[in-house]
Amino acid sequence: MLDIEVTPNRPDALGILGLAFDLHALGYSLILPEVRLGTEKVPLPFGLRVEDPRGALHFTLSYAFGLQVGPSPLWLQRILFACGMRPISNVVDVTNYVMLERAQP
Repeated sequence: MLDIEVTPNRPDALGILGLAFDLHALGYSLILPEVRLGTEKVPLPFGLRVEDPRGALHFTLSYAFGLQVGPSPLWLQRILFACGMRPISNVVDVTNYVMLERAQP
């Protein structure tokens, strides 16, 4: 267990990856997870319009479909419990895990 103090200018250190990058800067090894992005073009069941492109220079959207809500795998439940969170369902739990990993809600 680590007990760390995070200064206001380092909110990235509140997440698992931010802390891992800091430890890597101190000489520890860093193994980043492989991230695979889908390239399939899927029609969206809703409309999307950017009214003022000057206010949105970059826009990213992810759309998940075909999900089956159910219990999370045990490894994910254990991580959430260790972080003081209660597992709810696979869909909710994975978003909470990403929040812990990236320090972003």
